[in-house]
Amino acid sequence: GGGGADLGGGGGGRFDRGGRGGRGGRGGGRGRGGRGRGSPTRERGFNEHGHDYTQIGNPVIDPAICPLAEDEIHALIRTRMECKFDRNFQEADRIEQELIRNGVDVHDGFKEWRADGEAWSRGNRRDRGGPRVAKEYFQRGPGNGLTAEEIEEITKLVKERSEAKFNADYARADEIFEELSDTYDVNVDDKKGEWALLYEEYLLAPDTAFVPEEKVQIMIGKKLGERVLARKSRDFALADEIRDELLEEFLVEVDDRTKEWRILQPEGGRWADDGKEEED
Repeated sequence: GGGGADLGGGGGGRFDRGGRGGRGGRGGGRGRGGRGRGSPTRERGFNEHGHDYTQIGNPVIDPAICPLAEDEIHALIRTRMECKFDRNFQEADRIEQELIRNGVDVHDGFKEWRADGEAWSRGNRRDRGGPRVAKEYFQRGPGNGLTAEEIEEITKLVKERSEAKFNADYARADEIFEELSDTYDVNVDDKKGEWALLYEEYLLAPDTAFVPEEKVQIMIGKKLGERVLARKSRDFALADEIRDELLEEFLVEVDDRTKEWRILQPEGGRWADDGKEEED
């Protein structure tokens, strides 16, 4: 673990807000961006909220996923759209990131938004029709230290929580989440449909420059688990602090999009193979 005296600096921040693809400009406005500067919301066929985006997915907004009130969401979507009309794409991107941080996904191509914790896919684009079922969750990571009985019990609790959320019983869903966290050290990712031990939620990337020994991997995993909790409680300053600490102490780069971490090559050097560094 030690070799971290001078571990290089910059670049640690570029993964924190994770690329979600589709940053504001793609598909937005469909070639009409420059027109209608005065008051575009009055001259086009917008809805009563002043924009042309439709909500899809579960219409009941789970406050555990999205703390914003519905009128706040509509106001942000409308303001972002007007920024794009005025070609102020920087402010439009800033508003998009604010929506994402608060659990709201906006799809410019479909002209739709959702705040139900579901990810976008071709299969769920038009999910307002047809029978709906509770979301299915899968285990992420090997679950080191858990017995087969514990994994079975966790799986059962995660399924029960999903059904509670589906039935808008958020109080029961929150109780189960606390039980999973307190009893088993498990976190649930509603967006990806996964559950994992806190220190296994971020996995070692296959393209890592170096594979540290197991005890170091556990230390890094625990730090990443603390960061998961910080992000979940929206303490982004602490999350950034932990990310920077991992980069400085272990040369770890974190990718929030893929939920992976990797060891970087040391600047101006390389990792030695085991057993060769002591040879003359």
